[in-house]
Amino acid sequence: MVAGNFNSMGANPFKLFEQMKLPQFDYDTAISACCKNVDAISEAQKKAMEMISTVSQMQTDFARSAIQEAGQFMKSFTSAKTLEEKTQLHRDAMKDGVEKFMSHSRGVAEKLTKSHKDMTAHVGKSWNENMKHAKETMKASSKKG
Repeated sequence: MVAGNFNSMGANPFKLFEQMKLPQFDYDTAISACCKNVDAISEAQKKAMEMISTVSQMQTDFARSAIQEAGQFMKSFTSAKTLEEKTQLHRDAMKDGVEKFMSHSRGVAEKLTKSHKDMTAHVGKSWNENMKHAKETMKASSKKG
């Protein structure tokens, strides 16, 4: 029975369950809740892809800026006359570079952490709401039946 219908399901794999009937169980409500949960996960995946794009752009901008600053440093360094000047320029450039790198890394980490928390909260909230609605609907339909 099930194997014969498996190939004819088409785009909706839940059609397989239409023939299965248990007393006091509303398949439509359960399937609707599952579909809403899949939609919430799909939306979270889209947001994750947007975040990947944002972080990629941040990394590109940081690298571009670092290359420009390295070029400026080399001009300053080659024009310095004394060893003390060169040492001071190098020390300042290294300190500035490390501080910028740490700040950039912290910014990326904060963005990723916030995004992850938001997506997890969204999916969790959707899941809880959909399951609560499904339970209430099934409970109400079982009282009728």
